[in-house]
Amino acid sequence: MIPLYSPEKIKCLDNYAIDNLKMSSIVLMESAANSLKQVFIDIYPVEEFVNVSVICGKGNNAGDGFALARLLLEEGYIVSVFLLFESKLLSADAKIQFSILENINKTNKSISLHPYQGEKSLAEIANSDVIVDAILGSGGTGLLSESLNSLLISLNKIDIEKFSIDIPTGLSAETGYGETVFNADVTVTLGGLKQGLFFSRGYIYSGDVYLGSIGIPRNEDILGHPNVFLIGPEDVKAALPNKAKDIHKYSSGKLFTIAGSKEFPGAASLAASAAFRVGAGASVLAFPASIAGIIHSLCEPHIVIRKYEDNNSGVFRAENVMQLEKDIAGTDVISIGSGLGRDEATLTAVEKLITANASKCFVIDADALFAISQSKAKVYPNDCIVTPHIGEFSVMIDVRIDELRKDMLLYGRKFSSQTKSIMVLKDFRTLIFTPRGEVYISPYGNSGLAKFGSGDVLTGIIGGIYAQTKDALSSAICGVALHGIAADILKDKLTIYGFTATDLLNAIPDAIKLIKREK
Repeated sequence: MIPLYSPEKIKCLDNYAIDNLKMSSIVLMESAANSLKQVFIDIYPVEEFVNVSVICGKGNNAGDGFALARLLLEEGYIVSVFLLFESKLLSADAKIQFSILENINKTNKSISLHPYQGEKSLAEIANSDVIVDAILGSGGTGLLSESLNSLLISLNKIDIEKFSIDIPTGLSAETGYGETVFNADVTVTLGGLKQGLFFSRGYIYSGDVYLGSIGIPRNEDILGHPNVFLIGPEDVKAALPNKAKDIHKYSSGKLFTIAGSKEFPGAASLAASAAFRVGAGASVLAFPASIAGIIHSLCEPHIVIRKYEDNNSGVFRAENVMQLEKDIAGTDVISIGSGLGRDEATLTAVEKLITANASKCFVIDADALFAISQSKAKVYPNDCIVTPHIGEFSVMIDVRIDELRKDMLLYGRKFSSQTKSIMVLKDFRTLIFTPRGEVYISPYGNSGLAKFGSGDVLTGIIGGIYAQTKDALSSAICGVALHGIAADILKDKLTIYGFTATDLLNAIPDAIKLIKREK
């Protein structure tokens, strides 16, 4: 796992360097600038990106910008520095760096220093090859003044490369939230990878993220034990179910899926089929008898089917719970919710099923989550995995999406702790929450997943792995990652426009092959 940190933890690292190692803050700033320079020149070679505009605030982030401007000048770039505030308002270290630039500016025509002057400055910036954002660092809260908000909107409209120092201005390094955020193509974050860069709006606005150094060795005692992680390929490989030579179909996991309705028959087939793609020994699908013809036409022949009587209603009803008792008793994991529908009878049936089988392992998705949220008890079974997208989660906890986005980690941790469940929260980047407060972020996947059926495939993948491992957390981590990797494979093959949930289903083995090759 790749540890991610809050800005407060990284600030502790700065303080340790100054207080314990007796390094001056200006030395730390120079180290950071050299690290920034190296990434910059690797991505934007001077032969192609010679004109650089550096936009500076008044804090130490501006100081990093001034230092970077000087180092880029040495490399042959033509640099324009724009100050948003009077120089007398600069922080102590930023003032030192700016004074150096002022002295260089007296004899060097390749650098120019300007107070920001609205439209005039924007026109000059637009003629650059790269904009460097040195306005606010990770101490920013995401709350902006009206003038700064307006500036970011204008800068985002300029269609040239954008480079952020530490964190894009307007983004909270803690929560990944910001109303208006500088839309960076590249972000070099300093001292440690900051959690807000990797989910929600941080994922959208940070571009490619690189880790920059402040010139001191990593110190775990200062950073402490992280509880937010980025999933890496080695984690996915470690979580794959072990396939011993002596296993057989009855010992390699049995998933029982209750899914589908007259409105959504395809979801049932996708969820049940995905379990086989990740190695489950048996996948049994239960659905209303009145839609048997449609389900049969969609299902793969190796799926075992269980029709329950629905009196032509096309939905799951309370009386069906007893009818399915034998299959429920003989399964490793129950998956419920994909395409189940929200008929009143179905809501009652879901509550009855879960209450009667609270000791079983569950993967709960979509309409089954809605059913629980509408029940009086709102009971989640032990060791369950829930897989809502952010809209469904909003309904589950009765918090508006715009409020939820302001601190997704807070709401996700609270829910997982209260329900003792593993939650897979599907968003721009999928997050996995544990009852202990840990958060795992998947770096895999793309916008091609925003199609009907993709979530049903994910439910089946997680259920199929869970049936084999009996480990909820590793199943969620592995399932989410494989789902995203399959989508990334298809992005290259079919584009984000062209692949469907069925394509995703069939790309799972390729995702597994890719992970097993990686070390």
